[in-house]
Amino acid sequence: MKVNSIILLLIFTLVIFFSFLLLRLNQTEVSLDLLFKEISIRLGLLALSAFVAGLITCLVLESIYFYKRNKN
Repeated sequence: MKVNSIILLLIFTLVIFFSFLLLRLNQTEVSLDLLFKEISIRLGLLALSAFVAGLITCLVLESIYFYKRNKN
């Protein structure tokens, strides 16, 4: 295995481990008030969902930027 593959595997493992810790340590129920509905959700799940939504948004915007940049 190359060093880059090992580092990528290590980073992926650390992200999974910290996600597990985030879910386990934040079991407090919080109420999420949406426009017409109020949802009771665990704090760890809410924080992890916000992180994943931000990550996906960032990846989509970066891919659009690089696509337009390479097109010119």
